[in-house]
Amino acid sequence: MRFDSHLPTRLVFGAGRLAEAGTLARALGRRALVVTSRAAMARLGYTKRLLDRLTAAAVDATVFRDLGATPTTDDVDRAAAAARETGADLVIGLGGGSALDCAKAVAAVAPRRAACAEYLHGRAGVGPDALPLLAIPTTAGTGSEMNRSAIVTDTALRHKDAIRSDHLFPRVALVDPTLTHDVPADVTAQTGFDALAHAVESYVSPKAQPLADALALDAVAAVVAALPVALAEPHNAAARERLSLAAASMGYNLSCVGTCLPHRLDKPLCAFYPHIAHGQAVAFFYPSWAAYSWRGCPDRFARVTALLDPSTASWPVERAAACAARLAAFIRGIGLGRPMASFGVTLGPEEVPLLTRRVSGDPRVNPVPVEPERLAEFYRLAYAGTSPEVAHDVS
Repeated sequence: MRFDSHLPTRLVFGAGRLAEAGTLARALGRRALVVTSRAAMARLGYTKRLLDRLTAAAVDATVFRDLGATPTTDDVDRAAAAARETGADLVIGLGGGSALDCAKAVAAVAPRRAACAEYLHGRAGVGPDALPLLAIPTTAGTGSEMNRSAIVTDTALRHKDAIRSDHLFPRVALVDPTLTHDVPADVTAQTGFDALAHAVESYVSPKAQPLADALALDAVAAVVAALPVALAEPHNAAARERLSLAAASMGYNLSCVGTCLPHRLDKPLCAFYPHIAHGQAVAFFYPSWAAYSWRGCPDRFARVTALLDPSTASWPVERAAACAARLAAFIRGIGLGRPMASFGVTLGPEEVPLLTRRVSGDPRVNPVPVEPERLAEFYRLAYAGTSPEVAHDVS
């Protein structure tokens, strides 16, 4: 057995720990650029609470909040210019995955003059001069606070992908679950499902690792138990804490194992339809993906099925084939079962090839490898909303 495992991020976890933000930031720099959302963080009072802590620790701060629902190369370039103008030696991301990803990209871009698009398209590399980063998530799902990637969209080219580098690991992830209590139900569902997807995909991946396996199974169990509770009782502290811990631990899995096909398919779709949240987009593909992939590691899919539905635990290994149906039921139960068409998506004979050409990464990193020429079938199945009971084997 051979594998590499590396996570240089310090995790500071627990209710009320936003109070430590000033001290943590002061250890990283003296002048911070705070990257956050346009309105939500200020409305909830989180921005002021953070700024008060920074002031008390003698850290000067400038707030960049001109950020859309998903970070674009233009957003990053504007924020990086603000960092340079104010002499920032530290970046703080406060918000959901979009704010954290933007902050990470700013940390890479600000010290140099190359535009963000140069990094996104691989024409420039992130160097050791990347600014130190303090990541403070206010949602539970993306794992961005613990991984080495910054997801950014080039709107001019309709290209969504990640800037990846070990230099983009946040120095500190400050995870205070109380900051997730006021997250709207749809965002709670989308981000929670994203954490579940990270867990499932890292567990069934051909790159799976023993340490990551244990975290993945715990995260699946946590999300299955806690997400419905958080949706019904938004201020249930125990449920929110379990979701936050699952999300952070899956940041480890993202860095050390990675994801499978659904996380390849969603990026082109979201680049063309940016109003669709990442977790919702991944959910579109999950039933047909599981129906196709379970044969690659039936024992592992069977274990996931038993966590989704404990009544199947006594079944023989063919319960692996039922994983797709159980995932589809879970997706419907948390409100993510809407068809693509309801989001204004049209996938005709011209659109599907356009999407498949923009899939990045290796689709063969999957329990059952997928050749590039077969990607179109997954878009068609997801668009049709074909149930796992009748989704045909595309192999």
